[in-house]
Amino acid sequence: MERRRILVPAALGYGANGKAPSIPPNSRLVFDLRPVQLVKEDLVVGTGKEAQPGSRVLVAYEGRLENGTIFDASSMHPDMKPWFQLKKGTHESPIPGWILGVPGMKVGGKRELWIPYHLAYGVDGAGRLIPPRANLIFTVELLEVE
Repeated sequence: MERRRILVPAALGYGANGKAPSIPPNSRLVFDLRPVQLVKEDLVVGTGKEAQPGSRVLVAYEGRLENGTIFDASSMHPDMKPWFQLKKGTHESPIPGWILGVPGMKVGGKRELWIPYHLAYGVDGAGRLIPPRANLIFTVELLEVE
C-alpha cells in the first residue's frame, strides 16, 4: 500500500526518439508513486456496531513507519485500554488520520490505514520514534464502540 509502481513501455512513452538528454531512445519509463491522501483498506469487514465521526472506540492497533519499523502497538501497553474519541480537541483524540480513517468500521473489523505525514505528526514528527514528515501505516482492529 505504501508505494505503487507504474511501468510505461517505450512505445507509449517517448518511443524511438527518446527525450534528450535524460531519456534514451526506446526507454521504458518507471514511475514510483506514493499516495498523498489517506488510504483505507479493509482487511476484515466487521459485523457489529459501526463507528461514526465523534464515536468513542476501543481498538487494538499497530503503528509502523514506511520501512516496516513498529513504533507503537496496543500490545506494547498491556495495562492500558486504548480508547480514542474520533474528534479533535479531547484528551482521547488520536491523530487526524484516525479521525478520518476509523469511522465506517464495524466492531470485529480490521483496517489498514496509510496516513500521510500531514494527517499524522506533521513536519516535526514525534519524539525520537517518528521522524519529521513520516508517513505512517496503522493496522487497526475495532473492538468496541460507545
